[in-house]
Amino acid sequence: MRRDHSQPDEGFSEERSQSDSDLAFPAAMDAGAKQLLAAVMQLPAEQRKLVMERLVLAAPNRDKEAIGALCESLTHFDPAHYLPNELVLAVFAYLDPKDLLTASLVSRPWRERSQDDKLWRGCFAREGWVLDAAKMSEYEAQAKKRGPKAARAMAGDTGGGELQRRGSRKRKTEEAFSESEGVVLAGSSGGSSVGAQDATDVSMQGNASDDSDDGMDGVEIPSSHSTLVTPLSPNAHSSPSSTTDAATSPFPVLPSLLKLSPTMWRAHSVDAGNPKLSWPWLYKQRRRLENNWESTSAAPADKGYTMFSLPHPRHPDEGHKECVYTIQHTAAHLVSGSRDRTIRRWDLDTCRLIGEPLRGHDMSVLCLQFDERPDHDIIVSGGSDAYVIIWRFSTGQILKKITRAHSESVLNLRFDDRYIVTCSKDTTIKIWSRAALAKDSPLIPSHQLANLDNPAHYLNTAETLIQEYTLLATLVGHKAAVNAVIIHANTIVSASGDRTIIAWDIDQGRSTRQYVGHTKGIACVQFDGRRIVSGSSDNSVRIFDSATAAEIACLSGHENLVRTVQARFGDLETVSEGELRAQARKADRGFWALAARKRQGAVCTTGGNSNAVATARALLRNASSTLSPAHVHSSLRNAARNPGSSDPARMLAVGTATPPGGGGPVGRGS
Repeated sequence: MRRDHSQPDEGFSEERSQSDSDLAFPAAMDAGAKQLLAAVMQLPAEQRKLVMERLVLAAPNRDKEAIGALCESLTHFDPAHYLPNELVLAVFAYLDPKDLLTASLVSRPWRERSQDDKLWRGCFAREGWVLDAAKMSEYEAQAKKRGPKAARAMAGDTGGGELQRRGSRKRKTEEAFSESEGVVLAGSSGGSSVGAQDATDVSMQGNASDDSDDGMDGVEIPSSHSTLVTPLSPNAHSSPSSTTDAATSPFPVLPSLLKLSPTMWRAHSVDAGNPKLSWPWLYKQRRRLENNWESTSAAPADKGYTMFSLPHPRHPDEGHKECVYTIQHTAAHLVSGSRDRTIRRWDLDTCRLIGEPLRGHDMSVLCLQFDERPDHDIIVSGGSDAYVIIWRFSTGQILKKITRAHSESVLNLRFDDRYIVTCSKDTTIKIWSRAALAKDSPLIPSHQLANLDNPAHYLNTAETLIQEYTLLATLVGHKAAVNAVIIHANTIVSASGDRTIIAWDIDQGRSTRQYVGHTKGIACVQFDGRRIVSGSSDNSVRIFDSATAAEIACLSGHENLVRTVQARFGDLETVSEGELRAQARKADRGFWALAARKRQGAVCTTGGNSNAVATARALLRNASSTLSPAHVHSSLRNAARNPGSSDPARMLAVGTATPPGGGGPVGRGS
């Protein structure tokens, strides 16, 4: 294809590279040729041009190519060949992602410079995105341990150079950075900031009902806001992420003939035995994720995520008639409960209502849980009418209706394969059987065994069984409404408007530990056997060490009531109790060393070594010392709340079973 020189491209200069006086005759030129050249140089510019054209036309093709290359080198300037890399990168730093990708198509040197990691790390940060630095380092360490061959396999690369042509045919413009390429980083999640800025999440405020029976007691619920979902951008100038128009996305509009995708690993890092994730690749993965969320034009099969609403816009009559108070979903189904007193089952593939609405409650449905598996096939719901109703999920049939489950509204419930646990505005928690039980079943709480002497109350006398959905125990201890419960193994954890969280032993039917820290009523709670995570109308989320009741993190950022939390530390299968405890002890040693330095009134240069620790503990054991363990714990309780710092001067607790922040991918505070 011939180049159109009618429009000079960048780097072209009209200035002549050499003046006439600077032109020297080649040594191989004879006297006649020199005389002829001198005569031509004396001609006017137009005449000289005509002479050169005739000479070029008469030359063989090989000479024409050589002359063309000479002219190209004399008239076009490529800064990438002449300027220092630092200067080129400083200029590229002003480009947005779209322009960087366009620059990468100019030539191989331009591409090498436009793929610089610092450039794309800056682009990543300007978007306001964050990356879990610890997870990233862990992934790189795994690749390093497995070796270069495995690292290339992790990236879907079977070998070859860092830059390869993918196929032989010419690609369409929109195929540059194709959405079909790339490997998603396993386990990546938001966490620690890698760029220059922190991520901003989506803020959601829910409107409160004017029905006093529908609310949680002891928590302050805003009543002046309508339902609002507002994405907050930390940077108003983040152009790529500020629009959902595919035409403005940096990736689909590049004039590329090659399908050149950024590699997962930085250039040559795998061969050097130290794989490092490349920031162009990380930016691409995050941009793909954002596009999947924002795009409304792509076919569902091409999208990782689909925005939808229930009911389907074409069937608005299937929806609830009043506000929805509770939902639960799986991959295939969603179940919702509403102030309109109904429960509705939804097919998430079609966004359509399944069957008829389930009617049985006489007031608002406040809480529910379901299990769609055929061998369970159950929905359990609770409402302002104090009812607990058990339904068959597949048919909507009522299996059991407990009309006086509590004396006031049922605010929350949870079930597992053994029990149904409900909590209420009446300040109590109740445990119900899921199935019929023999009276010697280990599932029967031991403190209730004596009550089995009353067969009229507990037993199906014909079969000497405790009937399914029978009340097994009532837990009393809270002084205000119990707003949330969760069950784990033999422990129930409850959160109340009285500002406390209580852990209960199911078998013994008594509280085993109380957790304090919130300054207002607690609305929600999660428990994984190691930590308790709670949200409150004091606008904070707090994490407690379940073994010691110590507060190990306080997440402050919400501007109003935290109505619900969903916590996953992700380490139950990968990190042992002993490893977590070792992390906690390491943080403790730093604290004790600081305590010793403060007591001695001098700077300790040995850090947290055994001598410093021994000195600190000896001082703390000394009865005459003014720094006793009680004083230490008092100072920790009065410390400024933080997300779980392991800085000895900012730690919230010592002697815990989990490290500051809770351990796992979450809570590695500093």
